[in-house]
Parts: sequence; structure tokens; C-alpha cells
Amino acid sequence: MRVLAINGNKIEIDLLSLFSGKETVYYNGEIVSQKKSLLGSIHTFEVIENGENVKYEIKVGVVFLIRPTILVKRNGELVYSDNLKNPRGVQF
Repeated sequence: MRVLAINGNKIEIDLLSLFSGKETVYYNGEIVSQKKSLLGSIHTFEVIENGENVKYEIKVGVVFLIRPTILVKRNGELVYSDNLKNPRGVQF
């Protein structure tokens, strides 16, 4: 499970099993997206942060069929990627 803090909110990305393909995204403890995919998928959801409607897009991928990768965008702006250093998204 990946746990991120973005703008003071907790996003958890649970990749239960690469073999079952079940992916669940939590925002502050509530399920906001669930999908099944063996090679990754795109999760989108909208929330209200500080009175503003915010859209998140989370791309889950797989490298060499064994290692999951995560990319998170907030209102179209990259805030976290496994492959890039980004000071706004903090992984726990």
C-alpha cells in the first residue's frame, strides 16, 4: 500500500495483488475508486478541499510485470510520481 500526504490530505493506494488486479484508492479513509486491472489503470475522483472542487487522477502501472508504479495529478498538475522527486507529495 502506498500512503501519500497531499495538501494535508491522506491518499492511500492499495494494490492488493498484482495477480488478482484489485486496486483501491482511499481519500482520508474513504474509498473513492476501485478497479480490477492486471496491467494498471487510471482512477479519477473529485473531492472538495478548502471549499474548492478538486479533481485527482491516479495512474497505476506495472514495470517489468512485477513492480507497480504510481503517478498522481491534482487538477492536471503532477503532484507525485514514483520516478520523480516532487516536494508537494510526501510518501509515508
